[in-house]
Amino acid sequence: MDSGSKLRIGTRTVVVLGLMIGLNVVLTRILRLELFGSTVRLSFNFLPIVVTSYIFGPYVGALTAAAADVVGYFLFPTGGAFFPGFTISAALYGLAYGFFFHKRPVTLVRSLLAFSVPGILITIFLNTYWLTLLQKVTYLAILPGRVMQFSLLLPVQVVSMLALGKYLEKWRQEFSLSSGQA
Repeated sequence: MDSGSKLRIGTRTVVVLGLMIGLNVVLTRILRLELFGSTVRLSFNFLPIVVTSYIFGPYVGALTAAAADVVGYFLFPTGGAFFPGFTISAALYGLAYGFFFHKRPVTLVRSLLAFSVPGILITIFLNTYWLTLLQKVTYLAILPGRVMQFSLLLPVQVVSMLALGKYLEKWRQEFSLSSGQA
């Protein structure tokens, strides 16, 4: 979406976004690997948000990620009250992925930056802070697990993005042509 242009939301767009939200919920809440309690979670939940951000841009990616977090919580509550901090983090991921990937080629350097920058800022710093508020533990107590999560997930994210990259531009162009969107 170019600055100044309006996003036209048609039926096909709503369906695609709904599918991406549903896929994100399944990957986040059901198909995940948890290590060290709930401190370290590994999953492919980033893929639907990356695809959405690539095709529709950063703002739609952010809204989709936030919606997926809220829907996922209410469908599969994790034992505590809803915490909006993680919804903010999810939206920031969608925003970052869109800024790095929307209408840009998928390259190794871009993929490394697109997953490293938000990974460090959000996974390591911001989400660790959210966890300290919820779990009443010190920041330094859970920081090593969070760094481990980032370190384990980064290569998976980069390789997944490089493998998906050749299809994303084709999907974006096909979607743009058939829906009248840029």
